[in-house]
Amino acid sequence: MKHVTLAGDLKEFVTATKLFVVHAQEGWVDTVAEGKFDFFTRLTPHLAAQGVASVVVNLGSPLSEAMLNQNHVHVILGDRPQYRPNVMHATPAYIWGFW
Repeated sequence: MKHVTLAGDLKEFVTATKLFVVHAQEGWVDTVAEGKFDFFTRLTPHLAAQGVASVVVNLGSPLSEAMLNQNHVHVILGDRPQYRPNVMHATPAYIWGFW
């Protein structure tokens, strides 16, 4: 997943029908961008098949704040949940009883 830091970096995604934006807290940005977070590495090919591009931005950055006001699908990855119609909050955690 591409780590986007400037609005100009988004021009390569103009053909996408929609953007899936992961707003990742510091410490998670590189993990997501380098494809080391299984949830996103499994999800993004399915999104791409539907014309949805996936990017990761730094949570709390000016770009992140600006993108949250746009009609994308957003996931907040960190300890700053936000509640809006098109925003989901996720945090890595152990699932009790899973193993």
